Amino acid sequence: MDLDHYETRLKSTLGNHGYRIGLDLLTEAAVNAGVLHDDDADLYQDYFGVRNAEAEGTVISVRDVLRQLEHDGYFERNDTGFRFVSGLLEDWWRARHGRFFVPISNRGT
Repeated sequence: MDLDHYETRLKSTLGNHGYRIGLDLLTEAAVNAGVLHDDDADLYQDYFGVRNAEAEGTVISVRDVLRQLEHDGYFERNDTGFRFVSGLLEDWWRARHGRFFVPISNRGT
């Protein structure tokens, strides 16, 4: 139940558009040994672009989401990108979201 709070918190802090970005970034890291590489984050920026979150009237980018994920303790920065702070959260995230996930490098643009 405590781990479910991590996912619920994403939507409340990031809004609908940021939530979708956050889910993908966290799942990308979870299926890649807990690491989100900077190159993959750049691919996500190209994939999502900077879009208006219609319901909230705000603009959010992948970098904004990454800053929030780092601030809230999901990720920490390392030399090549970002890494899960908690191995338990990483394992739970992979089990919850990783099964049908398509990595950014395998998505068409």
